[in-house]
Amino acid sequence: MLCTTMVCAYLKISVVSFEDLGLFNDISPFLTFLTTVSQPAYDFGLIGVKLLIDRIQGTAPPEWRKIILQPKLVIRQSYLLLSFHSLQTQGIQND
Repeated sequence: MLCTTMVCAYLKISVVSFEDLGLFNDISPFLTFLTTVSQPAYDFGLIGVKLLIDRIQGTAPPEWRKIILQPKLVIRQSYLLLSFHSLQTQGIQND
């Protein structure tokens, strides 16, 4: 039903997921066009293993550290850029 609904809906909305899994490519061709926020999974694992090794070897700092890994927006065909003018002509308010 999603695919048949998307025939009309893609002209009016954007769809964004929060995980760029290669698994989706095998499930549905539609999902290969899905705009997504991709998390740096490889870096999560790499940093986690390095921190674990440091802890095991006793070389980890005693204080907690905050590590921030930036996600990446992967824009594909499910992204729709609406101008302010097009929103007004459709009767949508910009609050």
